[in-house]
Amino acid sequence: PTFFGNLPNDIAEDFLITNTLIQIPAGAAYLFVAASDSYYSDNSDLDGDYGMRITQVIPVPLPDTIWLISLGLLVLIRFDKRKPETKS
Repeated sequence: PTFFGNLPNDIAEDFLITNTLIQIPAGAAYLFVAASDSYYSDNSDLDGDYGMRITQVIPVPLPDTIWLISLGLLVLIRFDKRKPETKS
């Protein structure tokens, strides 16, 4: 039972938090994760499904802005549809 109110802790209202992204600063040495609770010693996981998964996400490098602008200008020059001027 719980510390406050002596309530049973085997409840049917289990929940799932998904797709939560937490960015950890470079050089960080520790990540602390815990359930928000007033008294931890009365916690137990009767059906054994309390857990979390930590996945390292490698960021995709973005192209330099100058490279993108240059590519855009080359495309505009290549597909320029103006007619050449003729001499009279």
